Amino acid sequence: VGLDGVDPASLGAGAVLCHPDFPVIPAVRIQAKIVTLEAVRVPLLVGSTVVLHAYSLAVEARVSALTHTLDPRTGDVVKTRPRCLTRNMSAVVELTPSRPMCVERYADFRALGRLALRMGGKTVALGVVTQVWSTQEPQAH
Repeated sequence: VGLDGVDPASLGAGAVLCHPDFPVIPAVRIQAKIVTLEAVRVPLLVGSTVVLHAYSLAVEARVSALTHTLDPRTGDVVKTRPRCLTRNMSAVVELTPSRPMCVERYADFRALGRLALRMGGKTVALGVVTQVWSTQEPQAH
C-alpha cells in the first residue's frame, strides 16, 4: 500500500488511517461491556490501572467508573455502581486512557470496537466498546 502526502515517521503500531470526509475522532473516555476472566487475582476497583489493548494499540488506562454489573446469561443489570469486580463477572465500566485513542462503538465498527484489559502481564477482561467520548465533547457524568 502506498500513501501520498503522509510522513512514514508519523505511522506506527496503533495508527488508524481513515477517509478525510469521515475522520475517526480520538476518544478521551470509553464505556465498555466487559467479562472478567479467571486471571483476576486482585479485584478491579475504580482507580485501578490497566493496560488497554485495542486492535494493535496498547495504552495505559484507568478504570474511572464501575457503572453496573450484569447477569452473564440475560444481560440484565444486577447491581448499580458495584464496589469491585472479581473473576467471572460481567459489567459495564468506564475507562480513561492515558492518551486519546481511536476506537469506535462495537455496534458501529467491530474491528475498532473490541478490547482487552491486562494487569500484571495477564489478561483480566475482554469486552466491547459501547460508548465513546471524544475530545470535542464535554465530559458528562
